[in-house]
Amino acid sequence: MGLSKGKAYFVLVNWLSFLPGLILVYLLHFGKISLFIAIAYNITGIVLSVANALGYKASGHAASIAGPSTMLTILFRLKGSLMYLLLLLASYLKISLKDHTVMQFVTGAFIAIVSTILTYYLVGGV
Repeated sequence: MGLSKGKAYFVLVNWLSFLPGLILVYLLHFGKISLFIAIAYNITGIVLSVANALGYKASGHAASIAGPSTMLTILFRLKGSLMYLLLLLASYLKISLKDHTVMQFVTGAFIAIVSTILTYYLVGGV
């Protein structure tokens, strides 16, 4: 299963929409934490768009909670990890509304968590 031309454009437009923020953060020297957030957001967005363009409906809602929760856990340890509790509420809502299956929700969260952790090591900590 490959990317159709239309889906490839979707991935490209999605990536191009994240890129200006990353460039500004880098050029304006907003600091390591801002760079960490911008890179993690870009990687998560790109991976989600590719997965969705390939026909797998990974949850962007799960990713939008799991990524920041992971960042906050890295920065503030136990206090930051409390944000993961929001995943329970979001998963209940998205699954009960039949917007996602359990695996689609877990996949979205997994993509964001892994992207965020990899980015943390890529930028050399914060």
